[in-house]
Amino acid sequence: MTDPAFKAIALELIKTGKISEAVEAVQNLENERSAIRVYESVVESLVQQGQQQQALEFVEQIPQLNHKGAALCALAMVYHKQGDSQKAFELLKPIADWYQKVDDQTVVDRYMTRRDQLMVKLAAAYARGGNSKRALEIANKISVPQSRNAELAKIAEHIARESGDYEQALEIVNQIQISKLQYSTGKFLALMNISTIIARDSGDFEWAMKVADEIKGRESEIAAYRKPALEEIATLAAKTGNEAQTMAVVEKISQMYHLRDRPLSLNNVAFHLVENGHLKSAMKVVEMIQSPEQKKHVWDAIASNYARSGKTEKAIEFAQKNQTKTDHDSALLLVASHLSEAGKSDEALKIATQVPASSRTNSSIKVMVLERIALELLRKGDASKGLMALDEAVSVALESNDGIFPTLGIIPLACEPLTAAQQKEADKDIVTPLKKSFTPEESRVAKRLMKAIPLKSPHPM
Repeated sequence: MTDPAFKAIALELIKTGKISEAVEAVQNLENERSAIRVYESVVESLVQQGQQQQALEFVEQIPQLNHKGAALCALAMVYHKQGDSQKAFELLKPIADWYQKVDDQTVVDRYMTRRDQLMVKLAAAYARGGNSKRALEIANKISVPQSRNAELAKIAEHIARESGDYEQALEIVNQIQISKLQYSTGKFLALMNISTIIARDSGDFEWAMKVADEIKGRESEIAAYRKPALEEIATLAAKTGNEAQTMAVVEKISQMYHLRDRPLSLNNVAFHLVENGHLKSAMKVVEMIQSPEQKKHVWDAIASNYARSGKTEKAIEFAQKNQTKTDHDSALLLVASHLSEAGKSDEALKIATQVPASSRTNSSIKVMVLERIALELLRKGDASKGLMALDEAVSVALESNDGIFPTLGIIPLACEPLTAAQQKEADKDIVTPLKKSFTPEESRVAKRLMKAIPLKSPHPM
């Protein structure tokens, strides 16, 4: 039977008051690790169901001390989660006296003895409750270095994350032995995590960098731990708008270019720099990005940023950095859309009409962009240019034969434009009255528009 099956049997026996039989049922498991997992799972379920007394009675009857201790640790963890750490710590007190009595020769989990296994669970329970000092005392009693180092790393990260005492956290990390590869990776992983915690929670990017620089070793270890740490620190610095610190970290990363084990993933850094208006720095980062596809997205973001600011020439310059003709045209259409939003509808219309509808994707984008431009112009009362944009959108849709339907132009064509007062309002989604009459040009474009939209369109209008 599986662990869940034994758990179900135990819970059913407890429900009928047969607690000792429940313990015996779990003891029938041949695998000791499975028995411990079921004991832990049973007490967790009982407390979560409000049956604390039954959980304690169940634990009391567990004969083996390491099993009993593991179950108590699991019980304490539930109390921690419920916010009752005082009750949790009371439960943990007797366990410290048991570990000396626990058989420390039998290996129950690859290399971990029964005694070490109990110490690991006890240290985790104290750390979870915020008693890092006690957790550290217990962790240092763990005899096997692999287990001890793992717990030290967890405690250090917990202190950094929960209390913000980074100096204490780093002192604990420095207790981790480095005599074999697995020990060094444990220490380096802890340094990587703590460096990003410092950057994220304190904003002290310089200190975070220094912690990341403590990751020293083989080239593969630097690639696996220091470089990701620096990349995350750079991303966080860029996100907060700290341009100087961002570029300081990026400079460190650029010096690691000879490391071939991981590609540089700096596109998020570049995007955040663009979002915060640090475009020159973003351009420097883009040159470090190896993937042409990732570069394309950042060039598009920079182009769009310039377009939103109404800087047409700069927007076009960056849109044209895309290598393929299709990407180049898509970027230009994106620029046209943002220029229209920035109030530069004339320039937007000029760019959009010049981009060829060379593929189904570009045809769809071009129709959408022209409709947006038409909507902006018609709503503002510029009927001549608005109709020109909408007429071009209809032409592209009719020529594509790909089921592209220019439905966005219906409402602005049929309704009165916004008044001067309405145009000044923040909310432009104002419903205006239907027009009472149409000019000959409006009627012509409307007929073409209806021709481009089938009566049973597969897409909702």
